[in-house]
Amino acid sequence: MNYLLSVVLLPILVGSALAGAALLGPLRQRASIIECCVASGLAIAFLISFVHEVDPAALLRQLPVELKDDDAPFERWHQLGLVALLL
Repeated sequence: MNYLLSVVLLPILVGSALAGAALLGPLRQRASIIECCVASGLAIAFLISFVHEVDPAALLRQLPVELKDDDAPFERWHQLGLVALLL
């Protein structure tokens, strides 16, 4: 249940709140602002889900850092999360 709340429901709520502010508020007159807010909402939802799902060692595996006693596989999809985190 905790997984469902932190990785699925929380990102959906945060992303929906950010996107809904532009879609339902006075900003809806400007299409570029709406698109920006919807994209930001999706990005934040992905980022929250990514941070809750991945452990710090998995993130460090993507960097040129040597982890002691770590034989886990290289996970390419974490690179997308690191880029989102940096942005």
